[in-house]
Amino acid sequence: MTIEQVVVPDFGGVQKITVIEVFVRAGDRVERDAPLIALESEKAVMEIPSPRAGTIARVALTEGQQVAGGDLIVEIA
Repeated sequence: MTIEQVVVPDFGGVQKITVIEVFVRAGDRVERDAPLIALESEKAVMEIPSPRAGTIARVALTEGQQVAGGDLIVEIA
């Protein structure tokens, strides 16, 4: 079984990004492009989609947490 780590994308000069919703938990089955989390910056709210179908092995973020580009979101098996 291959584990893929999904990380927060780099949003350039955006300094503060907050996790406002986590849509998945460990054990959930997801399809490609299904939303994993929602992030809010000073200018926008964006959902981060799953890069592939699989089962969520681990969720590394919680709602309200401040994150930066490169931070681990989930691991997908």
